Amino acid sequence: MKKEAPAPTAKRPNDSTNMSPRFKRLLTALYAAKSGLKRADADKAIPTENAPEYIRQVKERYGLEIPREDVPFVTIDGIKSRRGVYHLTEDDRQRIRALLQ
Repeated sequence: MKKEAPAPTAKRPNDSTNMSPRFKRLLTALYAAKSGLKRADADKAIPTENAPEYIRQVKERYGLEIPREDVPFVTIDGIKSRRGVYHLTEDDRQRIRALLQ
């Protein structure tokens, strides 16, 4: 007997009507951070300890780019390192503004 293919799942709407509070907090923090949002600040805004996963999810769900820049810094121990800073493109800013209205 031949198995039927599962029915395609309904795609979630790309608006804020079904947006989780965590996604709203993340998008609000990204929008407010004019010079970029550090990963640690994204963790605090959501709150979570896995902000990159939530960034990935909002990028996928809402068609955003949200480029990440590796910025050099020196740790408290004097070690040179890099940290991720998320930025919005102008198109991202317009989409997020529309989503949060």
